[in-house]
Amino acid sequence: MYAAVILGVLWLYAFITGLSPSVLRAAFMFSLITVAMLSRRQHNIYNTLAIAAFTLLWYNPYFLLEVSFQLSFLALLGIVYLQPRFYRLLTVDNKLLDKLWRLFTASLAAQLATFPLGLFYFHQFPVYFWLANLLVVPAATFVLYSGVAALFFSWVPLLSTVLFLLHFAITWVMNEFNLLVNQLPQAVINGIDISPSQTWLLYTLLLLFILFFACKQLRY
Repeated sequence: MYAAVILGVLWLYAFITGLSPSVLRAAFMFSLITVAMLSRRQHNIYNTLAIAAFTLLWYNPYFLLEVSFQLSFLALLGIVYLQPRFYRLLTVDNKLLDKLWRLFTASLAAQLATFPLGLFYFHQFPVYFWLANLLVVPAATFVLYSGVAALFFSWVPLLSTVLFLLHFAITWVMNEFNLLVNQLPQAVINGIDISPSQTWLLYTLLLLFILFFACKQLRY
């Protein structure tokens, strides 16, 4: 019952936000993981990601051409595969520093996985992506939770008002921090123009590096 309520509110939030490919991916993957946990079956994140991509493309094949679809799946794939490997490179005893290191490696993994597409579509590179994500990643989680909670308790007059105010406050802080980071010296490298073939070559190079470090074979 609890899971059904959570999934119902989550999909309501997805409909309200416009059912963008990235939101659909997150909602569908969370639903699959929840169902797997309720059925007490093991779930593989790569299989879940593949099923989500297949289902969304079956629903609308043109999602494949949307930037948000491409970036969201590549970023998640980078986090799932690369982040644990980056994280194991350094052992931190302090809990706070360990969480910061975990956030930094997640940002690095997502940025590396989307790096060629970012150059191709936006012709720029955010130098301080790691700094921005130290606040944006946890803040975005609280934005989602507060938004879902506000919708769930919208029938409670005072509580819903407080939750919506909290939701908007966290969103405002997150946006203001992004603007502040964007104003730092040399925050963005502009004027980078690459072709589709160069984008594919960058991803080929990235894949070869990953295969080299994973398989320890010089041929890669």
